Amino acid sequence: MTRAETIDSLKSRLDELSDEELAALDQLAAHLAAPPFHDSAPADALASIDRGLDQRARGETQPASAVLNRLQAKIDAARR
Repeated sequence: MTRAETIDSLKSRLDELSDEELAALDQLAAHLAAPPFHDSAPADALASIDRGLDQRARGETQPASAVLNRLQAKIDAARR
């Protein structure tokens, strides 16, 4: 499908969407049109991502459940 055909196809279905669905489509389009995170991220954020990728490549990972449990414990402690 060409770009023009895709646009026409989208336009033809817009009236079928609810207001909520149309708003979600608009948000998705805005997100897709925005520059990538890497283009505007601070250097320290990019360095942190690189460190994490390096750790993953070395097999230095933890299950998400362990990380989330540790974070939840910190949140619970802060609330006391």
